[in-house]
Amino acid sequence: MCDDEIIAAAGQARDLVVAYPEHMSDWARAVGHQARALAVPVRHAESRFAGNELMLSVDEEAERCVARRDRYGRIMTQSGPGQAEHRRDLRICLVGQPRHHQAVNPATVAALADAADALDVALDLRFLDAADSSPDSVSELLTWCDGVVLPGGDVANAPLQMIVARKALDLDKPTVGLCLGMQSMVTVFAQVRMGLRDMTLAELDPQAPVFSFESMTHPDGTSVRKLGKNKLHCVETSDLGRALGTQPFVRLNHRYRLAPTLVPSLQAAGLVVAADSADDGVIQAVELPSSRFFCGMQGHPECTSSRGQPHVLLTRFFEKAGQQPERIGS
Repeated sequence: MCDDEIIAAAGQARDLVVAYPEHMSDWARAVGHQARALAVPVRHAESRFAGNELMLSVDEEAERCVARRDRYGRIMTQSGPGQAEHRRDLRICLVGQPRHHQAVNPATVAALADAADALDVALDLRFLDAADSSPDSVSELLTWCDGVVLPGGDVANAPLQMIVARKALDLDKPTVGLCLGMQSMVTVFAQVRMGLRDMTLAELDPQAPVFSFESMTHPDGTSVRKLGKNKLHCVETSDLGRALGTQPFVRLNHRYRLAPTLVPSLQAAGLVVAADSADDGVIQAVELPSSRFFCGMQGHPECTSSRGQPHVLLTRFFEKAGQQPERIGS
């Protein structure tokens, strides 16, 4: 929207919030002056973090603390449950760089914390970074943890995710995949359980002989991106599908889909389709019933999770991860 459109919309709406980054403060004040000149009421608010405290100043009033950032990066207006109040801890391995999950894409960690709060467990979270992903470190971390999270993100993370997914499948370690994570899981399943050793992602290696996930295109060859809120068609014969039926929408942001020609072979090998897009049938969730928990979603359920309303995929993952018969290490 241009400046005039913003001011016109503000004049018509009861409230209009215009967010802007710090380097655009001068622009925001100039638009505010223009709006006031047209008798449009304006209030100017600035926020910043002081440590973990979110400070707010409105119309240059004195700053006050309005919320705090908890150890999982969530902005909390009131305190959550403390560690001592939880019945037990849950050890989770999250693949990726700590800084990425804390500063670039904090939704995954926040959604895991939402699920932990709902189940009254303490989340003991450790990251597996590509910089420290030797075979020994992967084996040690997967032996220690109760469950593995393969998150969405850059396809450059797929090789490490596939190494972890292969080890998790071998150990029957509860594993959940989000977007790229589901792609990594399905690819490893095809490699290990179907013997398709050359199988990979088209986005990772466009010259590979066979793809697990292929690009989506329009009839004219241009790329398709599924983006935004998407309604799911949930398969009721699937445990995960029945659970997703209680939350039949997911946020999408992907350009690749599970190759339709591969689906019958995957199903014959034991992988089950749990949900697809109601509008075009693109597969959105899979599970492996013969495992303790090996489930993934092509979308981003972490983006529809919130405190008090965690996504069912993550609560089910935690429930299965919490059923560890024996732990090694402390």
